[in-house]
Amino acid sequence: MFVIKAICNGLTTCQNGGTCTTPNNCTCIPGFASPNCEDLQQLFSYVVFLNIKEIILDVDECSVQNGGCDQNCENTNGAFECSCDRGYLLQNDNKTCIDIDECLEKNDECEQICRNTNGSYDCSCKDGFVLLSDGNTCTAICNGLTTCQNGGTCTTPNNCTCIPGFASPNCEDVQQLFSYAVFLNIKEIILDVDECSVQNGGCDQNCANSHGSFKCSCDRGYLLQNDNKTCIDINECREKNGECEQICRNTNGSFHCKCKDGFVLLSDGKTCTDENECIFSNGGCSQICVNDYESHHCECSPGFELQGDKKSCSDINECLFVNGGCEDMCINTIGSYHCNCGGDAILAENSFSCKGNETTDDNKGQTVFEIHKIARRLLPKGCAILEIASCEGSGFARNLILSSTSAWYNLNSNLSIFYTFGVVFLESGDLALPVSISGVEVISMDSNFELKYGSLKYGENHGKKLANNRTNNCFYFEITPKDVHQLVGAFLPTVFESMTNILPNWLQFTNNRTVGLSVTDLKTDLFYGRDIDSKTECKGAPVRENNKYSLFRIGTNMAITIFGNKITIPESISGQKFCLILDICQDNGGTAFFIVPADSEDMLQKFDLFKLLYSKHGVKFRPAGFGLSLSKQINVQDRRTHVEVWNGDNFIHYP
Repeated sequence: MFVIKAICNGLTTCQNGGTCTTPNNCTCIPGFASPNCEDLQQLFSYVVFLNIKEIILDVDECSVQNGGCDQNCENTNGAFECSCDRGYLLQNDNKTCIDIDECLEKNDECEQICRNTNGSYDCSCKDGFVLLSDGNTCTAICNGLTTCQNGGTCTTPNNCTCIPGFASPNCEDVQQLFSYAVFLNIKEIILDVDECSVQNGGCDQNCANSHGSFKCSCDRGYLLQNDNKTCIDINECREKNGECEQICRNTNGSFHCKCKDGFVLLSDGKTCTDENECIFSNGGCSQICVNDYESHHCECSPGFELQGDKKSCSDINECLFVNGGCEDMCINTIGSYHCNCGGDAILAENSFSCKGNETTDDNKGQTVFEIHKIARRLLPKGCAILEIASCEGSGFARNLILSSTSAWYNLNSNLSIFYTFGVVFLESGDLALPVSISGVEVISMDSNFELKYGSLKYGENHGKKLANNRTNNCFYFEITPKDVHQLVGAFLPTVFESMTNILPNWLQFTNNRTVGLSVTDLKTDLFYGRDIDSKTECKGAPVRENNKYSLFRIGTNMAITIFGNKITIPESISGQKFCLILDICQDNGGTAFFIVPADSEDMLQKFDLFKLLYSKHGVKFRPAGFGLSLSKQINVQDRRTHVEVWNGDNFIHYP
């Protein structure tokens, strides 16, 4: 018996009782260290004697859980390296090994059939053939042998091609057959004719000669027809989809499985798993890559916004929008911003307002709410109005208007542009939603429109002042930077107040006041349904493309209450947006949709409503959000024994 031992630094042993476990890798007893199990005390004596400042002892990472390697771990001085056995491929994490399907790359080496195995592959032959010693080539078998008598050749299974003077099925000697016939006084001898030797016997594929006859057969994956000659392909995909999990592709005589975009085929050749596109080059994202089921998408860190290519991120200049919420000066930085105060004033503890300049305050410290007698500290609806669209075709004779606490102007150089500097509301009948607290620019394009927010680039002298004002239950005043700072805190309560007036009493949104509100959240957009999926992150709502919708993005400073069951949106999904989409013209029953981010859809399953459907009726939802009618007054019982859902066209009843 031979004993094989590893060699460490030219020897099969290590110093001081250490064991050479693998090539150049000593396992040492306490008090000694790799690479050769030197005496630590002696090493430190050398260090002191030689005045060495630092000594680095190698740690064998492979000794703990194989270094995290799937297969082979090789320790090196100060590092380690993973490798894979032959037939496996090391992945980008430099630890995981996956099987190489040699049949995809080396199928030409097998003459007939290639079968992939873990770490290798093997060749096999069709029925009637046998594999030769080279492991790749197949040869036909005739009557149990690979050869025929008298120099004949076994060309196809059980079919010998004979040289002149000999006959099938085994290439017997014709003259000898006649001698036997005379000797035995046989009156008649029938010599077999090899029908397969002429045009393959008329067979489409395989022809097997027999004594006095022949037979056609088909290769695997083909079916012999009633004429016993013709072969047609079997479509394996018709039955159980070829046992493919996703896509079955039929080929001549065979088939193969494929996966949809965003999935990869596993080694069994049938099962698909989600492909994590974020592993490779971060999915092309400049900052955050989020792997989705079937795909992926890019996101940006707080203080940045996604660009039109859906991959790049650019800094958000928070100071352009409501002055960043700052009372005085707003200073933008990459990914953030901060406030500052001029003169002798200093920044207050809230990091937004200034203190120390009260003596120069003409309003003697009064807030904008106190000065203009605005009740409940909610945003005021303005007297200056601008009609931007019609609800024609909705069944409601009303227009969509933008109201402002400051005058509207029409730009002199482009009559399609209107702008204002006040608090702006979007109004449709009794429905009113705050749009902006520091003005807005409206670009009118035929029957379409676009709202732009941020620091307006036009002044009063750039446009003509419009006189379309109303007088009842409205406010008209100019806004100062200090007013903007005070109005910031009123935006979200006003939004929730507007929701309370239109939503049913069993569904409410509230501010949980645990997380600060981003100033970039302080706006309500207006879109046609056709633009919501392409221009916003609020994807998945079953909107109608020509309907008009208001869209409000909500951060994580809120909670949802359904039937008194309150769920606070977790801070772990901070930076993502929840979307409330309202059918502003109340078309189609006045639809409202609440859409949650894709990786937060499990949050809605916490509500008793969805728990009940699963426990009582086995109906399990993973909703992307929920929708409801604002005007059809759909009746959802608080007893929770009956649920009536409306999808915009039809009612669905559970149970």
